[in-house]
Amino acid sequence: MAAGITVLMHGGLMLSAFTLIPGPLDVDIDIEFDMIEVDLVDINAIQGTDVNAEPVPEPEPDAEPDPPPVEEAPKDEPPKEEPPVEEPVVDEGPKRDLGKRKSKVAKLGPPSSNYHVLLSTRNIRKLPFGQDAMDMIRPLPDFRYLVDKGGFDPLKDTNHILVASSNLRSVTQTFLAVDHAISTEAMKAKIETAARNSKQTIEWKEHGDAISGNPVPADGSPDNDPRHFVLLKKNIAVLVRPEFLPAVLGEEVGKEKTAANFVGELTKLRRYARRIPTAGVQFVAHDLHAALKKKSAGSFDLPNDIEFTMEARKNPEFHLRLEFIDTAGAKAFLGWWNGKFREFIDGNLTAKIMLGGLIDDIEVEQTRREVTIWGELERSQIELILKTMGSVVEKEQKRVQKSQRKRDAARKSRQERRAPSPQ
Repeated sequence: MAAGITVLMHGGLMLSAFTLIPGPLDVDIDIEFDMIEVDLVDINAIQGTDVNAEPVPEPEPDAEPDPPPVEEAPKDEPPKEEPPVEEPVVDEGPKRDLGKRKSKVAKLGPPSSNYHVLLSTRNIRKLPFGQDAMDMIRPLPDFRYLVDKGGFDPLKDTNHILVASSNLRSVTQTFLAVDHAISTEAMKAKIETAARNSKQTIEWKEHGDAISGNPVPADGSPDNDPRHFVLLKKNIAVLVRPEFLPAVLGEEVGKEKTAANFVGELTKLRRYARRIPTAGVQFVAHDLHAALKKKSAGSFDLPNDIEFTMEARKNPEFHLRLEFIDTAGAKAFLGWWNGKFREFIDGNLTAKIMLGGLIDDIEVEQTRREVTIWGELERSQIELILKTMGSVVEKEQKRVQKSQRKRDAARKSRQERRAPSPQ
């Protein structure tokens, strides 16, 4: 692209040099001459060759002018200084207020979801480390399915990506919604390519303005992932479990009003993203004690609700809000942060090199049972964090896949033992 743009720009300049030169001007010019009387001069007299001419007296030399008086500067007067040059005032734009408005992305997922992540890819793709951000989530099964098998480019083909789940370690519990920047037909074609490359088949069903399809193994083996793709109007595509399919398609859902409500909110995905317009990622987790079945981290109680927001800027701000069950839990966390955590950073050379400067600049405040953490990252820091998190996600996914293969092998072995022997 850069080479093409350069050729077009330089070629345009050369062409304009030939095409923008005007043609010859057709103008009548009318010039008048005034006659002036002049006295003729005798050339011989001027050159001194006329013997009858009177000698021309030589001009007397002009007296040399007096030199200008030299003004002596007063001895007691200090030398004049140049006036200071005023620096131009730089407009730094509006003051950032990250954290003043709470994220509402938790309303966009199914009611059973405890974790919600909203990626504003339309902001992330403008950053020099935007690809690193996408590589961080690339190891996730849904993204490997669509990206590696379907040729989907999440950085270019989407404006927003929503991930919601009740169990982050179970891919079948993951709800995925995409505000895609490509046409519905192109989105459908990429899903079909992913299914074909995964040795699956998919049949689409029409539901008014929406279509749905469930990829299943082509060889007739059991379908381990019951989720359906649904392509809605306004360029919204979702991957959803079958129990929420009637709600997504606008069909009758009986008394499950909460299921229908989240679909109504899903149409506001872009509006919720604009609520924090500079954000690149919003992460919200709630009811963690119930989800993790754990309340303590040893030195302090775990927060029950977490909200994390990071800007999509070259030097982004981030804001972390932790809400504890009570004020004592918030105070205990603050004591751990200022005590054992600081001691760990100071006593570990690697941690001090990587995090020391960052931790020193972070602002931590406690208000009743809420703790807020605010800071600003440099480009080198955010790149290091993204690559580290990408490595952690990849290792975790490999561990989960290995465990899944073991479970599948054990289930297959049990089925073979239960099967009747041929007569």
